[in-house]
Amino acid sequence: MQTLEIILSVVLLIIEFILIGVVLAQKSKTESLTSIMGGNSTESYFSKNRNTSREAKLGLATKISMVVIVILALVLMVLFAIAAVPAATS
Repeated sequence: MQTLEIILSVVLLIIEFILIGVVLAQKSKTESLTSIMGGNSTESYFSKNRNTSREAKLGLATKISMVVIVILALVLMVLFAIAAVPAATS
């Protein structure tokens, strides 16, 4: 049981670092807001759509990694709780 907890903890840590990398790779939303308010936008229609698929993939990766992190955290919480119960009763 302890080996499983260690493996899942390492996997959780790796996925957390992946999430940090994916979030840092995403483009800032403030650039888009500036162009809406009347700021200068040097991007053409084609350059905007070229990055749309990349941004969509990064957004999807963010959502998936968040769900995996929550599930792994819950599983680890249950495993640690199960491991603590026999120790408390003896």
